[in-house]
Amino acid sequence: KTAGSDERKQKATYPALHGIEASRREARRLIEETKSRLAVFGGRSAPLCALADYVVERKS
Repeated sequence: KTAGSDERKQKATYPALHGIEASRREARRLIEETKSRLAVFGGRSAPLCALADYVVERKS
C-alpha cells in the first residue's frame, strides 16, 4: 500500500494513537526483547535478527 494511505482513510494506527517517537521506542523495545529470546538459537537466528533491525530502522 502507499505511504500515508491509512492517514488519508483516517484509520487508527499505533503511531496515530501514541505518536511517532513513542511508537519507535516501543518497536525498538520489542525488537530487543525478541532478539534476546532468539539468542538461544545462536548464530542461526542472525538473519532473523538482521531483518528485525532493518524493519525497525528503515526510513520508508
